[in-house]
Formats: sequence, structure tokens, C-alpha cells
Amino acid sequence: KDMRNSIEHKFLYALALSQKSMEFLQNNPIDSLKELSMAKRTITDAVNFHKDHVLKPLLEPVSEMVDKEVISACKKEAKKLKDSDKIDDAIDILKKALEIVDATSLKQHIAVIYCDRGTQKLNNKKFSAARKDFEKALSYDLDNMRANQGIGTTYNNEGVATSNESKAIPLFEKALKYDPNSEVIKNNLAGAYNGKAVRILNNLTQYSRSSACDSAINLLSKGLKLLNPSLELNKLDFLAHYEEWQFNDLVNEWADNQYKTIMHNIWIAYRNRKNIRGY
Repeated sequence: KDMRNSIEHKFLYALALSQKSMEFLQNNPIDSLKELSMAKRTITDAVNFHKDHVLKPLLEPVSEMVDKEVISACKKEAKKLKDSDKIDDAIDILKKALEIVDATSLKQHIAVIYCDRGTQKLNNKKFSAARKDFEKALSYDLDNMRANQGIGTTYNNEGVATSNESKAIPLFEKALKYDPNSEVIKNNLAGAYNGKAVRILNNLTQYSRSSACDSAINLLSKGLKLLNPSLELNKLDFLAHYEEWQFNDLVNEWADNQYKTIMHNIWIAYRNRKNIRGY
């Protein structure tokens, strides 16, 4: 019993387990992982309880060897499973490997597989299911750009598929949080702000209050700021005093794009608010 607790016994036991397991690791990684896990625990125990023992320098290379073989074999097996469309099995074996080796490369590999599956679901317009896979990818690799952009794309595409601007706007806003540099998302969100504002303006009557115009102006201002971050919104009040010919002269040389359209609509909103207020 005393011998079993000695570092010499643990060293020999871990070495024997490691060598035995690695003989079968390439062909049967799942069964070999159990013994490699035991070998790794034995090595860890020996190092922790015999920190100054002369055999300690011999244990560390064995531990590194186990780690290297586990990572390599499990990645290969995961690829085979993934190529056979056994995605869950591929992820499971990498998770089991992660229990033995807390390696960043394993976490990143798991994130890649989740992203691949998320992309497939996204292409099939399964937005919610795709988001779950991208979110799982982030749980293993927090800075994974592909996962962040993938979540952004799911919200964006779901917003595009929605005909109601009020429902589309929060989806585009969420998309922009995950992918803040996407010009596509910015344009879609600006377009949704514009669409909702136009709906408000089209429903104005002689009994409408200026607050309705305020709401439209606020939405249109958000759209303009998305498309032109340097625009000073507080200087747009002058548009209320522009006649149509003056406004047309102002934007005459502008490209016919969404920015010009939104600027035209905010001019209309300012003019309507001036007419309602009487000043």
C-alpha cells in the first residue's frame, strides 16, 4: 500500500497507462481516453504531492506527451465524425479530450464545428437554432469573430424576413451589437428607421400633434447617423425653413441613395412639425 502511494509507483503506473493507451489511441480514441485520463490524474497527483522529488522532471514530459497525443488523435477523430455528418459525436469527443487537456486549441476546434453547423442552419433560415450554435461557439472561444458575425447575421436576416418595421428594428439593433462594422446591417437598420418614420408621416392629419413629427425626426436622425456618423444632427433644424426648391438645390448633386432619401424625409418631417406648431 505504501509503495502504491510513492511517486515511483505513480510514475511507472502513469507511464505504463500512457504507453498502453497511445498504442490504441489512433484506432480507438474513445476507449483510450479513459486510460489517458487516469494517467493524467496520476501524474498530476504525483507532481502535487511530491513537488521536490527527483523524478518530477521525468513526469512533466510524460504529461506533455499525453496532452499532445490526446489533442492530435481527438482532432483527427472529430474530423472523421464531422465528415460523416456525426456533428454531435465530433463535439462530444473533443469535450472529453478537453476534460483531460485544458487546451485552447481544443476549445477553438469545438467553436469551429459549432460555427460550421450554425452556418448550415443559417443558410436554411433556421435563425434561432443557428444562433444557439453560434452562442455555444462563443462559450468556448469568446473572441471568435465568425461566431459574433454569425449571430449578427441571424438577427439581420430575420429582420429582413420581417415586413413589420417595428419588429425588424430591434432585430437589426441586436445584429449591430454583434457585428458593429457591418455596412449591410447599418443600411438595413437605417432603412427600417426610415420606413417606420414614413409610416408615421403618412398618417398625419390636421389633428396630429407635433410629437408625431418628433418621433419621425428621431427615427430618421438615427438612420442618418448610422450612414454618416460625423453628421451633426443638432444643426438640421434649418431644414424646417427650407422651401422645396431650396432643399432640392441643396441635395441636387448628391448620389441617389438611401442617405439622400432619409434626408428628404427628415426635411418633410421638419416642415410638417413647423406647420403644426405654426412657427
